[in-house]
Amino acid sequence: MRKLIYCLVLLLAPLTSMAGTLLHRTAPSALLGGMPQVDYTIYLPDSMTEGRKFPIAYLLHGGGCSNTEWQDHGHLKEVMDSLIRRGEVAPMIVVCPEANKKNMIWFNDPQWRYEDFFFTEFLPYIERTYPVIADRRYRFVGGFSMGGGGAVVYGIHHPELFSMVYDMSGYLRRQPLDFLKNDPQGEWRQQVVERNNPILEVSRAGADQVNRWKQVSWFVDCGDHDFTLEGNMDFVKALRKQGIGYQMRVRSGAHNWDYWAPCLVNALKQFSLRAFHANRLQVVEQGGLGTYPSVMLSVDGFKAHTVFCPQDLSTFDARHPLPVVVWGNGACTDSPWEHYRFLNEIASHGYLVIATGYFPNGDTPYQGPMSSPQQQIESIDWAVKQASDSNSVFYGKIDTRAICASGMSCGGLQTLYNCGDPRIKTYMICNSGLFIDPSIAMPNMPMPHKEQLRKVHGPIIYILGGKEDIAYNNGMDDFHRISHVPAVAVNYPVGHGGTYRQPHGGEFRIPAVAWLDWQLKGDRQAAKMFIGKNCGLAQRKGWTVERNKKM
Repeated sequence: MRKLIYCLVLLLAPLTSMAGTLLHRTAPSALLGGMPQVDYTIYLPDSMTEGRKFPIAYLLHGGGCSNTEWQDHGHLKEVMDSLIRRGEVAPMIVVCPEANKKNMIWFNDPQWRYEDFFFTEFLPYIERTYPVIADRRYRFVGGFSMGGGGAVVYGIHHPELFSMVYDMSGYLRRQPLDFLKNDPQGEWRQQVVERNNPILEVSRAGADQVNRWKQVSWFVDCGDHDFTLEGNMDFVKALRKQGIGYQMRVRSGAHNWDYWAPCLVNALKQFSLRAFHANRLQVVEQGGLGTYPSVMLSVDGFKAHTVFCPQDLSTFDARHPLPVVVWGNGACTDSPWEHYRFLNEIASHGYLVIATGYFPNGDTPYQGPMSSPQQQIESIDWAVKQASDSNSVFYGKIDTRAICASGMSCGGLQTLYNCGDPRIKTYMICNSGLFIDPSIAMPNMPMPHKEQLRKVHGPIIYILGGKEDIAYNNGMDDFHRISHVPAVAVNYPVGHGGTYRQPHGGEFRIPAVAWLDWQLKGDRQAAKMFIGKNCGLAQRKGWTVERNKKM
């Protein structure tokens, strides 16, 4: 069975793309008597570049095992490589410390202060040595068997350090175990486990401590034939009694790697999701070409919208916040399935992009009702709320004074329908324009009259597909009517479909990113793409540029 799981992992992984590195190293210790060095296994993603930091997962092995167990039986490297290639997890660092040599155990004892070592020596050493995002939202601990118990106890004792705890068949309290009867250290192990019994600790806790634990995502995963099942169920009962949220999975299985191998995959996926408060996640085209590799998300509690943002949000704050782009889709579809590469690319240049509609299923066309202009307003409302919500991953990281409203085709009409919203600073209208003859529009499309253009109150760009674009005449007519704000119209001869579905959004990403950098970040170098007779965009093959007098 183990070989079968290993083969399946390899078969599912694409034959090309990147692979991470698995290393075996030692960390220094002054707290563990007679043990000056502690072994650990570490997985480093291939995408490590200077200045980039990563989430980190700590995986704790079971009793009688070692740090190499996660690779020897869980095939950690192959699993991580495959998940990253398929974009199912954000690239992360995974660390597997050793706690078995000389009868080690994960907990503190007067003669063996392993928990103290982990938190005062090991974790700080790892996070100084490797490019880790030092933020609890990007730190996770999990483990199997004795390591599952260790992960739970670490989460109980240090909830301020972890966003998620994943317990795989955790040994949480003393139980009769035949294999310990002949172990001279067996009784000592049992006593230490019982002194750290998390079931009792949660059951007896007061309100202040319970509120701290509510900030952690708790996962319990145990087989229906596992001898630890009853203890894990009692732990869940204790969480429930205290009103602490959790997820529990009970599947067919026992206390072995046939059960834990799928647990590992699920734990890594759940960690990526929880880091962003998301229910779906996809890393598109290795995160894009920009400085800030991005991720596409479906966010909890934000229905019918798709969010694109940098994977590492720790680099953004009040002094360096994320500008916002709110997007409406072509044909007013309720999913950015045609545009997600383009939008992901924009996000990788340091933007929060919020698209109208449901998380796309790859390039499969969306089948469902049309979207509405109101969803774009909801996107702005959501960004403003996230900026001031202390529980949000975007808290204090969004520039709500730097919002671009944008959309393609029917989504461009939605943008112009909403153009009077005072929170909008600039506009980017793609393959679109208000109809000269509204009678030829599709049913249910927003159809403002040309007078709506008077409500445009900030710089505006039209990115069109040349004379073959069915929106060309409408868009250019808009442009020629706008004289009260700076306006530019750029054309590239590809027709109405644009280049959104090409890798990284194709040629259309060039003016889009430059316009946003200029208008929302004040980048004067980006302004040169549009300003002057020999502006940067005009020098690119195929592009034409027209500006009004306000430019």
